[in-house]
Amino acid sequence: MFGDPGSIIFLLCYKYQTKEYCLPVVDTRQLLENILGHLPQFELRAGQVEMVRRVSDAMEQERSLIIEAGTGSGKSFGYLVPALLQRKRPIVVSTGTIALQEQLLNKDVPFHQAAMGLEDLQVKLVKGRSNYVCLHKLEEALADARTSANASGKTVRDALNAKIHLSQLQAAFDDEQWSGDRANLDWSLPNGVWDEVSSTSDDCLGRRCGHYEMNPYRKEREHLERADVLITNHALYCQDLASGGALLPPHDIVIFAEAHHLKNVALQSFTVRIGKSTTTRLLQQGPGQG
Repeated sequence: MFGDPGSIIFLLCYKYQTKEYCLPVVDTRQLLENILGHLPQFELRAGQVEMVRRVSDAMEQERSLIIEAGTGSGKSFGYLVPALLQRKRPIVVSTGTIALQEQLLNKDVPFHQAAMGLEDLQVKLVKGRSNYVCLHKLEEALADARTSANASGKTVRDALNAKIHLSQLQAAFDDEQWSGDRANLDWSLPNGVWDEVSSTSDDCLGRRCGHYEMNPYRKEREHLERADVLITNHALYCQDLASGGALLPPHDIVIFAEAHHLKNVALQSFTVRIGKSTTTRLLQQGPGQG
């Protein structure tokens, strides 16, 4: 345990498929001094040195590790340095908050890339499927909006507004100005419009879809397969476990930053809730009727 009680880091090492994980033999303190020396002002903490050593040992020995440390103790340095030094890819870093995701993606990982000479490192943010447009749904929604525009009253106004937004989406994608990720849109899109065209697994046509080759979610999955570092959140990681690995590429190392959030997220992900009405209906059906 390092410092005051605070955020928890949980390192989970699966059994490696290869032995290409070995860390170079280096002096931990000197290594951290060289990396942190890229900062204008830095203070090397004993806890950081110890954390790097323990995380390195855990990876080498293929075992899990739990570390608790106070806020501002430099935990991200403590786990990113040994994780990036080992050769096994990809590394998954799962967070409990969006704030830490953004810090890792925009600050911590880029700093380590530059300081450690890892400019070619491929880093990707993993998001849920609903963040990407379904081109088949977009095509159908646009056709429906054009038809509805011939109606009357409030329906006309709603249909015209929807048609404008949907046409903008289609044009931006066709002109290769938009990747299909909602976060990359240049304008604010109403939730109701996005819900009509967002990608879901329930109604996906797969290879039978005429837009399969250009499917934004599928193309993003291909990019994830080539990534060295995957940054995600606890909810999506638990969904990946529940789906048997359908969301994330195969990996041997996952670091749960802010792991104190993990218990509640896991309970939500792996818990089935049945309300009173559902229970009553099942009881009324009787055995063998449900």
